[in-house]
Amino acid sequence: MNCRKDGISFCDISKFWLKDISTKVSETTYALYFSNIENHILPYFQNSIIADIDRENIQNFIDQKLKNGRLDKKGGLSITTVKGLYHNIKEILQYAKLSGYKVQEIGKIHFSQNQYKQFAILNKAQQKCLEQVVKSDSNIQKIGIILCLYTGIRIGEVCALKWEDIQFENAVLHIYKTVYRTKDFSENNRKTKLIVKEPKSKHSIREIPLGSALLEYLKKYRQEDSCFILTGNSEKPLDPRTYQNQFYSYLKKCNIKKMKFHILRHTFATRWIENNCDVKSLSEILGHSNVTITMNTYVHSNFELKQQGMKKLEESQEFLS
Repeated sequence: MNCRKDGISFCDISKFWLKDISTKVSETTYALYFSNIENHILPYFQNSIIADIDRENIQNFIDQKLKNGRLDKKGGLSITTVKGLYHNIKEILQYAKLSGYKVQEIGKIHFSQNQYKQFAILNKAQQKCLEQVVKSDSNIQKIGIILCLYTGIRIGEVCALKWEDIQFENAVLHIYKTVYRTKDFSENNRKTKLIVKEPKSKHSIREIPLGSALLEYLKKYRQEDSCFILTGNSEKPLDPRTYQNQFYSYLKKCNIKKMKFHILRHTFATRWIENNCDVKSLSEILGHSNVTITMNTYVHSNFELKQQGMKKLEESQEFLS
């Protein structure tokens, strides 16, 4: 980070703040904050003096990031990501204030983008094709695709799974680890590394019941308990980025456009709702912190489900007959 030297700049304070929190937060959290500041916050506030930053400056920053803040220039960042950036800015300003520097009161900031956006899912024909392509593959990594389609777990979670995490006798999958790729601060700033650790949220640590057909499928490939499911190795997990690329190759064979691995999670949740299963149970299976997140994300965003609901309502009440 190259900061201006005259006055107390936002750049200077952000460096001091990062140093201060480096021993107070986890390695992955620190790496996230470092990335937020280096890639998004400092390019905007690079030449700003702390005392000059006001509500208008920050609101303009928020609006810009929501509109076209992606590093690949392909649109705006999600509201969740932008709120994370705003959280970092507030923490830095608070640190400056506690350090004795003049800081303006910011007041209320508005996030105008809709909080819950439409998301893509695999339709039933696409899902069937994907399952057939995956099952015919000889690569052991195919197991993770099926697991995610039928449990909704995240890519980092499936990469962290070992066979010991599946309790075959009780048909239960234990999720308590995830794989992160994070900046390696022991090297230069271009280096990253893989780590396996507990998820950030306590709600992500959970038990998921397994269906009998899925359980029988998994039994066919079972290895030593200490082995990672996707590598067959007890020491080295699969890199989520590598697995994303593997997923792309499966989609290509089905003539499905490139989609993020997360679509498997969305597809699982949508199928659950389509079958009128309990939303509270879905929320816990997905590891959401509350049912509201599940409801807002999945129950209210599928227009086809709304059409089906209207049709069922009319049929049950013999509407206008």
